Amino acid sequence: MATTSAGTSQQDLLTVGLAQVTPIWLNREATLVKIIDYIERAATQNCDFVTFGEALLPGYPFWLELSDGARFNSPVQKDIHAHYLEQSVQIRPDTWTASAPSLQNTASR
Repeated sequence: MATTSAGTSQQDLLTVGLAQVTPIWLNREATLVKIIDYIERAATQNCDFVTFGEALLPGYPFWLELSDGARFNSPVQKDIHAHYLEQSVQIRPDTWTASAPSLQNTASR
């Protein structure tokens, strides 16, 4: 078993990747393809764990500060928020299983 200069075994090390990725804003499927690509690239560099920025999927809702985002009963704001929610990640079984085959190949390395 290989050891590091500090005397720690290689199996005690965790290689972490920090991915700074620009989303395909409000496009969940395209952004997921991009995320999976980055996970696969990290795997080729022996990363054990990859982390992504907050609000990557579906993208940060920047329009809130540029528009009247807090306006109650605004049809425009309701439409924008509805689309944002449609494109966001929802933790449910069909979301996970849709991505699982690609991720499992990477995770089993």
